[in-house]
Amino acid sequence: MIWKQMLPISAKELSERFFRKLAMSSAPTPCCSSHYQNVDQDSHCTVMAILHYDHPKQLVFCRIGDTKWTTLDSDECYADLLYFSKNKLFYALCDSGSIESWDLTDPSFPKRSLAISTVPPHFSSDSTQYLVESSGDLLMVIRHWGDCPNDLDNNIMTWKFDVYKRDFVENNWVHVPSLNDHILFIGQNHAVSLSAHEFPGLRKNSIYFTPEYLDLDEQSWGCWDLGVFNLENKILYQFDLRLEIQASPIWVVPQL
Repeated sequence: MIWKQMLPISAKELSERFFRKLAMSSAPTPCCSSHYQNVDQDSHCTVMAILHYDHPKQLVFCRIGDTKWTTLDSDECYADLLYFSKNKLFYALCDSGSIESWDLTDPSFPKRSLAISTVPPHFSSDSTQYLVESSGDLLMVIRHWGDCPNDLDNNIMTWKFDVYKRDFVENNWVHVPSLNDHILFIGQNHAVSLSAHEFPGLRKNSIYFTPEYLDLDEQSWGCWDLGVFNLENKILYQFDLRLEIQASPIWVVPQL
């Protein structure tokens, strides 16, 4: 008999060596996997992931009950992921700015198509892009980086954001000057849009952000780049949270 020892993996190792980003089609139901054999296929929780920087940013996916990840055949490198509930498709943002759609309804035959080929203004290699679903709209948030003023370590920090909405009729990106009553949360995990009416303690028409790049050993490259950016007055408020952390911070939205 061969004994295979299960070795624990820390949160730091998981984020640094395996996955760049995850997106789920739905929240997993807390029950045994055998339950899903008798449930309609649409209720399955499917998880898509981008492998980390050490890999060529490939896409993989799995479903509840699977014992391994399935690699998706593609030559692209990917920057972000989103499950767009409006049409029940996964959207994958390529490094080039184009967006692919993936239909994983039948896991044996994944369907890939080029959903969006055009890129919005301000899209560049000097920025980071995020896909967000907000009130049924597909948004692209562009995060701009720059040298942190008065920083002797020359850290690169966030200095502003631009937001665009996809017009699927005209097939173009439209600049969004205001989020109105909505709030966006972006970072290393998937982006989230919330309503300020439901969360009055938050600043409406704002983007909350966590560090995108984090060197836990050197505590640099935006290690403390946390804050909130208001789209109305264009003011960025930096959070001074000099905490000792063991992994890149992520946003958690409780299901109350």
